[in-house]
Amino acid sequence: ERLRAHVARLQAQRGEGIARILEVYEDARSLALVMEHCNGGTLQDRILQRHFFAEQESAMLVRHMLETVQALQQAGLYHGHLSPDSFRFYSDQAHSPLKLV
Repeated sequence: ERLRAHVARLQAQRGEGIARILEVYEDARSLALVMEHCNGGTLQDRILQRHFFAEQESAMLVRHMLETVQALQQAGLYHGHLSPDSFRFYSDQAHSPLKLV
């Protein structure tokens, strides 16, 4: 029941840095979330691909990640496993928004 309440609160989040939960499917053994499609790859992928980021771009990405996590915490929510793989770019464009999944 706590998990269902947590998912409902996540669905209510409208932060621009959080991938939206579009649908929730549940059976007797599992819960599946259908989330906003972010096809730009993970932050981890982009780090490995580019090898480095300019200081200004790094600062912008870190600030965006921290603001997103802060918004979750202020709503009494938590992610549970933050890593560069937890952030996906919305598209493969150079300045695509970063979304927490």
